[in-house]
Amino acid sequence: MTRSMITGLSPAALAEIVRLERSRNYLWPGAAETSLDVWARFVRTAHHRLWVDNDGGCRVWECCGDPYLARDLLEGLMLAMSPRRGRELRRVVEPFDARY
Repeated sequence: MTRSMITGLSPAALAEIVRLERSRNYLWPGAAETSLDVWARFVRTAHHRLWVDNDGGCRVWECCGDPYLARDLLEGLMLAMSPRRGRELRRVVEPFDARY
């Protein structure tokens, strides 16, 4: 079993993410963790506002994934989660949003 291991989330929130990753056809095991990593790396780069879609990257999601798609996926997860658990994930994502 692949579990998303996102620092700052309760075991209940992590379990809910795993359940959603298994039940939604647009998600995969570890989708939340990978998407958070893609979004975080993007906003941490000095020139993140100069990102160009389809710039010929390696096409590996974990390496060169679309950061805006990653953020949309995280938003979808937050909305699909129970309100309490969704707020937990939002608290983890918000510092990166603020940096963007």
